[in-house]
Amino acid sequence: MAQEIEMKLAVAESVSLDEVRGICSFLSGGEGRTTKMMARYFDTEDGALGKARLAYRTRKEGRCWVACLKGSGKSENGLHQRMEVERDVEHGDADLTVFADTEGAELVEPYLSAKLVPIVETEFSRTSWLMGDRTAKIEIALDEGEVRAGGKTSPIREIELELKAGEVEALHVLANWLKQQFALTEENDSKYARGLALRRG
Repeated sequence: MAQEIEMKLAVAESVSLDEVRGICSFLSGGEGRTTKMMARYFDTEDGALGKARLAYRTRKEGRCWVACLKGSGKSENGLHQRMEVERDVEHGDADLTVFADTEGAELVEPYLSAKLVPIVETEFSRTSWLMGDRTAKIEIALDEGEVRAGGKTSPIREIELELKAGEVEALHVLANWLKQQFALTEENDSKYARGLALRRG
């Protein structure tokens, strides 16, 4: 099963995002690519997916839609490790059948006939850079926008460091260096988890 490994760092309001972009461009040796993102997270009305520790979203990335299924994992000191399956799709409506021929097929099978409703939305701008050497490749993503759920909103200002190749220690080294440059804190909650907290009030 594919696994996502990433470090999340919340960016304080006092930090200039332009300065963060400048440092990231310096580290990667090139300008970042900025993409508009809009995501919807779905569950049954009784929260069956959540009870099974599954998260399902569709996200518009620029002009393309991507469906994503995330499974149980762990989050500690900002480091997130969890199962992830993605598929390119043609629209943002809920449709778990797109995972029928993937490693997530058995996980979604009990819910294929269930009615899914949107419960959390996110909208943000992501600027990303790829950096690496012989030991590791890391994607740096700077996200700015908001999470929406239950009629409430919460701002998104965070850096995600996703390990594409190499050892996890490389994420810690880069995260610690960035924390020396800016007011950053380790973020254990995903955007989805923050949306669920908004819904609970």
